[in-house]
Amino acid sequence: EGTQDSYMSAASIPNETPRHKLESTPISIQRILLATDFDAVTRAALHHSLAIARRYEARIYLMHVVRAESRSMFSGDYRRALDDAWRDAQRHMTDLLIAGHLEGVDHQVLVERGETAEVILRKQDELFIDLLVVGTHGRSYLGKLLLGSVAENLFREVSCPTLVVKGKLPAAG
Repeated sequence: EGTQDSYMSAASIPNETPRHKLESTPISIQRILLATDFDAVTRAALHHSLAIARRYEARIYLMHVVRAESRSMFSGDYRRALDDAWRDAQRHMTDLLIAGHLEGVDHQVLVERGETAEVILRKQDELFIDLLVVGTHGRSYLGKLLLGSVAENLFREVSCPTLVVKGKLPAAG
């Protein structure tokens, strides 16, 4: 009451440039990499990726990674697992095309085998990606501790801006 506040408002900071006087730097997004496993969370990430790709007339790379430790990998049939994943990815892409979601968007499907985060980071560098988009299930702290979080690992290592999309798309209505 009679004491001075222990904080400063933004208006009282010396040499503070008003927000409306700051120069904005235009951004250029030419290549977007969406890591997808085609579940509801990555469908939401796809929705955001496509909107950004349309806005910036960017190419979108839809990448699915077949994890090395998947059950089919233990059988030694690596090629078949990769072929199955490629067919599954192509089926999902065909569904998106038929539904009109990819209309007018330059895109390419990539299917790779390996550790998800490692493959995504490698492709991000190889393709000179401007924006990485990943979906996350938003698991609890315990879930991340036990299962790890691909999105969290990527966020720590990636060298480009990253959009992490949590949850499902809102219901239409």
